[in-house]
Amino acid sequence: MTRLSIHVDGLIYAKQAHGGISRNFTNLMNALARRDDTEVHLHLPWKCESPEALVGVRCHNLPQDINWRPSRFFRRASLSLNAYRTRKYWASIRDGIFHSSFYSSPNGVAVPQVLSMQDTIFEDYPELFDLPRHHQHIVDKRLAAERCAGLVFSSVFAKDRTLALYDIGRRPVLVAAYAIDPLFKGAPVDADIAAFRSKATGGRPYILHVGSRHRHKNVVRLIEAYSRWDGNANFDLLLAGGGELSEDEACLVSSLGMEGRVKVIPRMSDADVVAAYHAATAMVFPSLSEGFGFPVLEALACACPVACSKAASLPEVGGRFPVYFDPTDIDSILSSLSELMDSCGDALRWQQARTAACARSWDDVAADYMAFYQGLSS
Repeated sequence: MTRLSIHVDGLIYAKQAHGGISRNFTNLMNALARRDDTEVHLHLPWKCESPEALVGVRCHNLPQDINWRPSRFFRRASLSLNAYRTRKYWASIRDGIFHSSFYSSPNGVAVPQVLSMQDTIFEDYPELFDLPRHHQHIVDKRLAAERCAGLVFSSVFAKDRTLALYDIGRRPVLVAAYAIDPLFKGAPVDADIAAFRSKATGGRPYILHVGSRHRHKNVVRLIEAYSRWDGNANFDLLLAGGGELSEDEACLVSSLGMEGRVKVIPRMSDADVVAAYHAATAMVFPSLSEGFGFPVLEALACACPVACSKAASLPEVGGRFPVYFDPTDIDSILSSLSELMDSCGDALRWQQARTAACARSWDDVAADYMAFYQGLSS
């Protein structure tokens, strides 16, 4: 049997080693490596370490950059030499597929390139992403889109937004929903759940938000709705995994009189994330836009009741199970909190949600990708 070589640019591990996209690529590469018809290579930036969770993936490091001194005399020569060495490195790959992990398209790549288009949030909300690095991100994305032989999306929403904003022509596309990380298919013991709740809120029941709190995540509206909810005396709001409160967030919480009820856990281990879902009364995800929306899938996989935005890809991910609301309307979010609490007693609904969330495996995802890769390589 001829094995197809899959070459993944590991840039994402240098940018966000523990983010959702990184976890996604680790699971995808592991599932591809389990197949008999593939050979998976991860090409990491110099000194970027490979994830411990990788199994059966061959890891390589790109050439180390040369920085001749003094830089004021040799900077241009160093950049030219580094570009030459990097281009030569990629040109040495003569067969297989190159898959960009984060909108990269290195000079020298001669094999068909596949681009994972995660979302178009920067393009859709330019007023929220107006720094030079955001503009560079869009430039890099457009170059990768121009050079790729095919594009992969995790949702129909992400595909439709990309086709509306980019001239893809007749290049093939694949929509393949992600699967849940195996981490979330198990359940912590009751003692660990109780210990997490004690650490997070002093033992009080809580409503959970997981992940970053970038402006498009819309957490400010969630805090405002929570402050008006008559259930806030009985349930804390726990903001988990998004870092410390910003100065603006802290001022908002204080001005609303919610200082004792809005709790924050800036960073969490994998075990803590699982425990957070199982210890929560429910999870609320008010994001304005997501290419996929892992927190919704993760919560459902833990049988945690969910309310989320009826926007972007989230209805694709959540299906019929979550309580949906308009993320731009604080009254809608507020109403959903009461409806969510009413739904918490419907154990059958959330057990069915768990079954549905866990039904798709990463081997299923890898099979979809492999069929796409083979079509491009033939």
